Amino acid sequence: MPPIPSPPGPAGPDEALGAPEQGEPPMIAMKYGPFTLGEAYFQRIQAPAGLDAVLYRQLPSPEGLVRPVGQATLLLDLSQPEEELFQAIEKNARYKIRRSQTKDGTRCRLLAGPEITDAYLADLAERYREFAQTKGLGPMNLQRLRQFRSAGMLYIGQADAEEGETLVWHVYLVVHRRARLFYSLSRFRDSEDPQFQNRVGRANRHLHWEDLRTLKALGVATYDFGGFYLGQTDEAKLRINHFKLEFRGVQVMEYNGFQVRSLRGRLLGGLYTLLLPLVELASRWRLR
Repeated sequence: MPPIPSPPGPAGPDEALGAPEQGEPPMIAMKYGPFTLGEAYFQRIQAPAGLDAVLYRQLPSPEGLVRPVGQATLLLDLSQPEEELFQAIEKNARYKIRRSQTKDGTRCRLLAGPEITDAYLADLAERYREFAQTKGLGPMNLQRLRQFRSAGMLYIGQADAEEGETLVWHVYLVVHRRARLFYSLSRFRDSEDPQFQNRVGRANRHLHWEDLRTLKALGVATYDFGGFYLGQTDEAKLRINHFKLEFRGVQVMEYNGFQVRSLRGRLLGGLYTLLLPLVELASRWRLR
């Protein structure tokens, strides 16, 4: 698997990351009615001509954004030595990772490029739809994932049982030497057997560990757990927070917002508080 650079332009859908480090990653572009909206993550990049606005996600500063919205997440610095990263993990989680590696025989791998076929993504989206229904989540955005893949920015971690059955999947956006967890799903609810559920829980921790080890080896500097709940009332989200904190990341606040690039884009900016939820809804339901 090639190292993680910032690719200089759009790659073919079957290409993994492998471009030189100079240059910038391509900007994702989508049509929403009469508007053409670009989308970029983590830092400002050169926007191509023809965009009405750019939706920046998870910038470190709200400066220059139209009505920015804060988003909390948890970041892990992968520049630390691997042994220090492992020893920083909560003790019981380290035990579960080791047990998954040894007694459970779980095998973890990270997929990229030609390994992530349209058929693979379609099957994953169907599994996620069933999984998301149990948690009140929207469907997987296949269009966006295909664009990430075409740009060489899509990686998928997979934990397989010794018998061959996949137990856990992690879907990542990887760009600017940062890996953001986009989707996570497992077979936890496939059975009410506590032994099976415990095994899946161990496999999930094991996969996080193997993902971040592999991503670190490929040149990723920051592992992003994909969000952090700031409230105190949603017990399910608080449990997810606790799981993420087992790996000892640092909580940060980042910002989403528009940068206007045309007269039509000014209209987008003026309607921002109404538009952003609609953009999220539209992108969620663009499955084909």
